[in-house]
Amino acid sequence: MSAKVYGRDMSQALIERIDEALRSIGRSERAALLAAGASPDLIRDIRRKRGSPTIDTVAKLAQALDVSPAWLAFGAAHHEEGDAPRLVPILGRVAAGAWQQTDDGVDEPRANRKLAADPRYPVEAQFGVTATGDSMNRLFSDQDDLLCLDFLRLARGPRPADGSIVIVEQLRDGGALRELSAKQLRFSEAGPILAACSDHPKWRDFTLTPSPDADNDNAAVRITAIVLRSERQWWAA
Repeated sequence: MSAKVYGRDMSQALIERIDEALRSIGRSERAALLAAGASPDLIRDIRRKRGSPTIDTVAKLAQALDVSPAWLAFGAAHHEEGDAPRLVPILGRVAAGAWQQTDDGVDEPRANRKLAADPRYPVEAQFGVTATGDSMNRLFSDQDDLLCLDFLRLARGPRPADGSIVIVEQLRDGGALRELSAKQLRFSEAGPILAACSDHPKWRDFTLTPSPDADNDNAAVRITAIVLRSERQWWAA
């Protein structure tokens, strides 16, 4: 049985966040719920205080409202009080071993879902991607969404450090082909390496060495973003 996350004394705070999110996306209750494939009576029942919503219910509602389940359930601070939730688009997928034409990479929104931005950094420097495959399954799962920070756009702010999870771009064939994947940055005596974090034999000892320029045998490898957090698509289960 799914755990309940609200008591009756917390219902008003939940309703206020629902109303705030509805204003942000500019939709009616019914339109938002139908677009997400949820019951059109879901919000009405919460307003009537018919029991405490479960985690699963809150997750479905968060999808309909284009907010994170954590913010909707607990008011996790990702924006100033009174402001609409700051959301960033999911631009595409990252997958180790999947090479695409450069023009088919992460450039434009590819999903209806959005992620709540991290309030520590400018929203315009953040974006989401969906991880696919099992090359990082010790840290997050296939189809998890990753909130990323384009640190190259910041004059000041974090830079990749030892242990950071990063988005890595590899280019080959004169830049015509591109692979985007998540890796863990590690510093060794020989210099930085980019490692997979997987229990699958294919990836167990896989590493890359950052290199801005390609040679005859290797692709150019560079870090393009820092992963700030991963988020499970709970509603897709």
